[in-house]
Amino acid sequence: MKPIYSNRIPLRSRAIVVLLVAMLLSVVQPQSAQGAAYTVQYDAAIARMVGAVSQSTLSAYVARLSGVNGVVVGGSPYRIRTRNTESGAPIQKTTQYLYEYLKSLGTLDSVAYASWNLDGYTGRNVIGELTGTTRPSEIILLTAHVDDMPYGNLAPGADDNASGTAAVMMAARILGRTNFERTIRFVFFTGEEQGLLGSWVYARNAKNAGQNIVAVLNMDMLGWDSENGPTMRVHTRAGTAGAGDRDIANAFVDVVGVYAISLDPIITSYGMNASDHGSFWDFGYAAVCIIEDDGDEYGRYDDFNPYYHSRSDTLSRLNMPYFTNMVKAAVGTTAHLAIRSAVP
Repeated sequence: MKPIYSNRIPLRSRAIVVLLVAMLLSVVQPQSAQGAAYTVQYDAAIARMVGAVSQSTLSAYVARLSGVNGVVVGGSPYRIRTRNTESGAPIQKTTQYLYEYLKSLGTLDSVAYASWNLDGYTGRNVIGELTGTTRPSEIILLTAHVDDMPYGNLAPGADDNASGTAAVMMAARILGRTNFERTIRFVFFTGEEQGLLGSWVYARNAKNAGQNIVAVLNMDMLGWDSENGPTMRVHTRAGTAGAGDRDIANAFVDVVGVYAISLDPIITSYGMNASDHGSFWDFGYAAVCIIEDDGDEYGRYDDFNPYYHSRSDTLSRLNMPYFTNMVKAAVGTTAHLAIRSAVP
């Protein structure tokens, strides 16, 4: 997902050679729409969900997550100045804030923490669930990592990854008002910057429990677009292993077209695994990474955020109309994948 791979590769068994081979064998190009598993047709109710994505609300979410404005946690005021996994109280307060936010929606069937311990690090993820009406064992995950960089007492992380976190918050707020046939889980991961740790434990546990996760949409860095392209990328694997990924990606492309969202999505299939979707690939789940124009397999980063992993990754530098359209597309895609239910 990002040019610095070394600090994201889990220390267990991340197969760099496989990634390099995939990079050599695959081609970056827009893929055809109409995924084999998902065919998107206009739905007026889903159009209203897409239209409910609010730029001002997304801005407010990022302002709170990046320390521009304060939040209330446990009934007391708090300002989130860093969300680094190793920050101690700040990341604990941040995950508590997200837990309380999901609870406050009043529409989800459950909200929980999921603690993890791996490679000498500890942390906790936050999961909210909207249980499916007729196919509850089929699970759609909408995910983002909440932790950020750099180390130290100040790490705004507005793009990386308050933007993805705010997108999940917005999606939970909108989608939680509707019944879907499939279960939707809204998941905030920690430990991503240390090697996808929180998501790796979550994916491993899901696999061991036999959970039928049919699609993972991971959102990481949604707000930088200096060129007003508006190019963005959906990362998948190549070949047979990536067939399910590309079905999800094709559905995303379809949603952009069907609902006339101002984005230019490129499906990039060289197996970029440097964000939390990579953990799900490790365990055989279909997953994609939804991201701004972060680069290709040739090492070209023409519109990569120059403030990445710095104290200058602030809300003021985000392209808010572009960011809002990214979230609109993610909300619409999740709604279609989860299958809107006829149950009132």
